[in-house]
Amino acid sequence: MVGEEGGLDPADPGPDALHTLIKKELQEIVVDCFPMLDREYQTVLRMRVEGLTYGQIALRLGVNENTVATWVSRGIRELAQYVRKRTVRLTSRSAGRRNGA
Repeated sequence: MVGEEGGLDPADPGPDALHTLIKKELQEIVVDCFPMLDREYQTVLRMRVEGLTYGQIALRLGVNENTVATWVSRGIRELAQYVRKRTVRLTSRSAGRRNGA
């Protein structure tokens, strides 16, 4: 951006307000969608967020590490689908309001 004296304005070194808003909104959507997951997916994803390895989770749950890996993968994929559906609905509603619907 060109400043008043013809030089370039330095970029704002602080966090971008829009980026911060979007991140916060997405976190809220993920939290809202999380309970829609199967219990096993919720359990392993919580443990992963807490920093546990697949091996540690497998020991605690009494299942194979491959089972944990499968649940993590499927849980993330399913959560992403719920989040995508939710954000599409939100953007569709928003677009409708802008267009006078």
